[in-house]
This record gives sequence, C-alpha cells and structure tokens, in this order.
Amino acid sequence: MKYLLLSLITILTVTACDIIEPPYKKKIEVTPRDTSDTLSPLRNVLLEKFTGAVCTPCPPANDVAKEIHEIYPLVSIISYHAGKLAQPEPSQGYVYDFITNTGIELGVAFFKATAPENIITPMGVIDRIGFDTLSKVRVGHKIWLTEIPKRFPISSPVAIRIYPWYDPSTRTLTVSGQVHFLENGFKDYNVTLALVEDSIIKPQKQPDGSKIVDYLHKNVFRSNIPNNAWGTPVSTTDQPKGSQVTFTRNLQFAPDSDWVPKNLKVVGYVYRNFNTPTVSREVLQSTSKKVSIVP
Repeated sequence: MKYLLLSLITILTVTACDIIEPPYKKKIEVTPRDTSDTLSPLRNVLLEKFTGAVCTPCPPANDVAKEIHEIYPLVSIISYHAGKLAQPEPSQGYVYDFITNTGIELGVAFFKATAPENIITPMGVIDRIGFDTLSKVRVGHKIWLTEIPKRFPISSPVAIRIYPWYDPSTRTLTVSGQVHFLENGFKDYNVTLALVEDSIIKPQKQPDGSKIVDYLHKNVFRSNIPNNAWGTPVSTTDQPKGSQVTFTRNLQFAPDSDWVPKNLKVVGYVYRNFNTPTVSREVLQSTSKKVSIVP
C-alpha cells in the first residue's frame, strides 16, 4: 500500500463515510513489485540504518522504516546498532548489547568516522550510493521515503535468489542461492548474506527521555554469513549476460547464542566493489527471505 497526502481542503470535502484522521493520509493501491520469483531487472532497494537503544531520536526513524516496509515490502532493511548511543547503560536499565564488529566497521566506513563512538545515529545508507562522498551516503530518516523510490526505475544488472534454512540439531544456518547476470558482469561484484532478527523485546529510550521496557526491535543485524563485513566475491572472472553463479554459505550459532530461529531472516545483496577511478560500493540488487527451520 502507498500513502497519498491530502490537503486540508480535500479533507473538508469528503463525505461522512470517508472520514480521514490526522495526519491526513489515505491509502491507495499501487502496482505490486514482486520480483521474488522472476529474473526481473526491477530494483529492490537496500536500506542500512544505524541506531541505538539509548538513542532518543531513533524511535521516529524506526517508525519510518516500519512505514517503508508497509508501503514497499520488498525493500530490504538492516538495522546496525553502532555508535555512542548504542552502548549499553546498565545503571539505567539498558543492559542488552546489540553492537557487532561488522556494524562498527561498516558505520566507520560509511560515515568516515574517526572512531566507532562517532558513528551518528539515527542515519541511513540507501544502496550505498555516494560511498566516496560523505554528504551523499549519509541520509537522514526524514527523507528515506522520498529517496528510496528514486532507485526503483533504475534497472539492475543482476538478480539474486536465496534459500536459508536452519538445522536445530547442529545449530547451523545454511544459505544457498544464485546470482543471475542480466547484463554482462564483472569480477568485482561481491555478494553479502546478512542475518537479521525481528521481534527482539528490549528497552528503548524515547525522544522525551523516557524508557519503553518492552520495545519491539526489528531488522536487527546479527551477523554476516560468513562473518565478515564486506561479503565475498561472486566470481573470480567477469561473467557474460545470461550466466549464473551458485553459492552455499554456512554459519554455526554459538552455544550461548540467544538468537530465535523463527524470528530470523536473511538479507542477500550484490554490490560492486569498484575502486577506480573512485571508490564505489553501490548495491546492485537485494532480497530478503525468512529462515526455514528443518523439522
């Protein structure tokens, strides 16, 4: 569903059976963008957002991300907890540590931060556009809904399919899949498989400084598969149009892991690791899929 802002004049003229409540938004039907089962060049956008449990401006940004998912279900979202406002504050009741080394490494790289604590939250990166230019790669949450649709008309040169499943007996997550080349491709394409978890109930500081103890944290980054920040090469050689590369990746959960398998999904994305003449990490295509559990 997509929202259309209505002017106050329009609201005054609607009939009694069509009352519009503030903030004066009305749902309208949009053409589905289901590319999950076809080799479509339609682009599924990746939003990587940086947040923190003690970050007071972060709940409004989380609300925007939720709205984006409702309007554009195929937009992939990853939430990294990083920066000063992601540090636990046990004395204030913020005990749980969401921070990962990968989130820190990506945040420092994206925002050119001189230290991990200088990663700014809330902030987002859309398809890693402007990686070499700080002013472009860093996107505030108030314009995410404006900027993300601008990526849809840009056709993607690749398609990616992923099939994740978890075996409780071995505590191992396996992800198989393929990268399909819809145009001629290059050996500097990387594929990353990010494990994220929904429905983590932990405290979150609110804009007024208060605390919601049972806040629902969504799209929380847990680990890459394998556990490195920048993924792995799709291929060691350039690929012609029409070819495909298959892959299988595994991740074994630590014995003390509190990850809940039924709440996990994998976000897979292909980006170009291009270093000349300028540094680029543009995401070419992304997808996400819920983890299946082996009976």
